[in-house]
Amino acid sequence: MKLNDRKIENIIEQNIKVNNADLTDALSRDKLRIQDLYTLAMDHSEKIAVSTEDIFQAREKTREAWGSIFPQLSFRANLNLPVTSSTGGIFNQGFRFYARQNILTGWNEISAIRAGTLLEDYSTYQLKSQAANLYDQIAQIFFEYLLLEDSLNTQQILLENSTNLKNELEKRFYLGKNRRSEILSVDVIISKTSAQIVHSGVLLSEAQKKIRSLTGLDRDFVPDKKEDENKFNPDKYMDSYFDQPGNIDKRPDIMALKSEWELAKINSTNMLGNHLPTVYLEGQYRLPDAASSLQSGVPDYYGGIVVQFPLFSGGTTHSRFLAAKSRERQAELRYKELHRTAGDELNFYIHSWQAGEKQLEMLKQAKEKAEGAYIAMLQDYRVGQATNLEVLSALNNQVSARDEFEKARLNQKLLVIHIKIITGELP
Repeated sequence: MKLNDRKIENIIEQNIKVNNADLTDALSRDKLRIQDLYTLAMDHSEKIAVSTEDIFQAREKTREAWGSIFPQLSFRANLNLPVTSSTGGIFNQGFRFYARQNILTGWNEISAIRAGTLLEDYSTYQLKSQAANLYDQIAQIFFEYLLLEDSLNTQQILLENSTNLKNELEKRFYLGKNRRSEILSVDVIISKTSAQIVHSGVLLSEAQKKIRSLTGLDRDFVPDKKEDENKFNPDKYMDSYFDQPGNIDKRPDIMALKSEWELAKINSTNMLGNHLPTVYLEGQYRLPDAASSLQSGVPDYYGGIVVQFPLFSGGTTHSRFLAAKSRERQAELRYKELHRTAGDELNFYIHSWQAGEKQLEMLKQAKEKAEGAYIAMLQDYRVGQATNLEVLSALNNQVSARDEFEKARLNQKLLVIHIKIITGELP
């Protein structure tokens, strides 16, 4: 498991607040919550592991940039051919130590250090953005499964009642107390309900497959329905999102593009720095040998300061700077576009939630009225004032009203999750 890789686990724990203890807890549960599925999916996702490697590489880039500030030391050996006594100075051949200390190389060192930090920020926000998308996907499947399971249960109740009614009608038909058309009408309801049950079963099976694919779960998923009842209650969260500026500024993908924009600015500055001179100290120390001892008065070392001014490079330096400025403008445009569309998306979800609350209230009233109508129809049936078909029709209306209410109720919870993800509060 990826969370047992200490390097990956540390990065995920620092940035996503999920660790191996959470994974162990999720695996030990018989009934799983959204958070449990999310933890399992985090461990199972290759994309998450790839993103953690990006963060690791960014950190090493920063260390590499800091390392370029320190002196460089190397050991050199060369042999000139043909070997003659007139090959020149003592530094033309032999063994030597070479040292170099950069003083000024444009803005390479400063830019590289800053760029490494921004690259780590960018990779971190990308990881958080992928985790948010994964959480959103898990939540949708979780509530979809709850709805399918609930719908299947009500369909099975409707099928059972319809079958019992058909049996009763057949008995009454043989006694001459009702018509054959009534039995056929119930048969239609039974066939439709049976088809719906088969379809719901297929959808539940597909939902199970999705959950296994996302989480790597090796058993059937059993939801913890308390998650649905006790969490993501819209009334608790929504007021703080109305007319509040900056609600989307903490969204990970927006922060990632902001870091990308800052990184593009650094790269532009670095390209401009290529017009500056390069200044460094260098020195060599040659290991003495018999040949060098014959050249009396010639030292075995030298040192000096080198200043190099760029004069002409065919326009490549300026072209690289202009290309870097173009990439900077692209990064700025991507950031502004996502910031704008994210604001529109947040407003859409908030308005959808507002409309959904009104719809939910009306559907709740419709459900209660359908339940009351069914109870009243049963009472009328017991005193002979309603037929079996009228009772079955009332039951069908009750089931439909209940399904519509449950679908709207779970959709409101999903809207809360979407809003909290957009504003960076989840996961």
